[in-house]
Amino acid sequence: RLEAPEDKSFGSSLMETEVNLDSYQTALEEVLSWLLSAEDTLQAQGEISNDVEEVKEQFHTHEGYMMDLTSHQGRVGNVLQLGSQLIGTGKLSEDEETEVQEQMNLLNSRWECLRVASMEKQS
Repeated sequence: RLEAPEDKSFGSSLMETEVNLDSYQTALEEVLSWLLSAEDTLQAQGEISNDVEEVKEQFHTHEGYMMDLTSHQGRVGNVLQLGSQLIGTGKLSEDEETEVQEQMNLLNSRWECLRVASMEKQS
């Protein structure tokens, strides 16, 4: 159906908060680049030392790392929520919808892997 021009201006205040593909992609890229560096940081932590002082230092480093993970959990959740809202709008093409769904699945599984690996390192 054709929309009258006044429909658009009426909805302009809503448009500002509306999720679009660009804002979703930007948020996704930011979270993915953080995720990549977090994965690298975890790998760089190396094996747990046998030296008590080194272990203490490793523990503090990892504790800070875990706090960073916790602080980013909300951002990961936000991106997943944005993706769901975007799909829910029904404004995406079938291909875009499939792509967003795959990105969300990938983000979710990478986040879970990182979380699990971090927990294992902690114990």
